[in-house]
Amino acid sequence: VIVMDRSQSMTTGSPPKLDLAKEGAIEVVDLAYERDQLGFITFSDEDEWVFRLRPATLQGKREMLDAILN
Repeated sequence: VIVMDRSQSMTTGSPPKLDLAKEGAIEVVDLAYERDQLGFITFSDEDEWVFRLRPATLQGKREMLDAILN
């Protein structure tokens, strides 16, 4: 499960910390095997499951990448 801080503090820096976190999350998804389970939680004031645990199939990876980039 990837947990990502999306609070205001993540927009600081050059490049922004949020962009660096997204790059790292994308790498994790790219390296996942089909039998691995992927999930994605974001938080700021509250936490939210953006992408619940599911197998890292091609479709699952596409959905996870879409969730990370949006």
